[in-house]
Amino acid sequence: MVRNARSVFQAFLDRDIAAARVVVRRDDEVDELDETVRREVHDMLVRDGEVDTALHLFRISREIERAGDHVANMAEDVIFLVTGEIVRHAASTG
Repeated sequence: MVRNARSVFQAFLDRDIAAARVVVRRDDEVDELDETVRREVHDMLVRDGEVDTALHLFRISREIERAGDHVANMAEDVIFLVTGEIVRHAASTG
């Protein structure tokens, strides 16, 4: 996620829409990680009853996922600023 944040700032500075599009696509990786953590948290609760730890992991995962969404939104804004193309909510920005 930190790589994505750095990449989007550099894409903004360079007006690099290709780099911005890569950041938008990488958001799927962050979403997949969040889903993996959710499954592990569920298993942790069922198997071990580790409620405190599970809730902390879930919260951290959700916050990282949300930060990833913000970075992707910034990348979409870079694309719009450079090209005028609206890519929000598009199925693909390839």
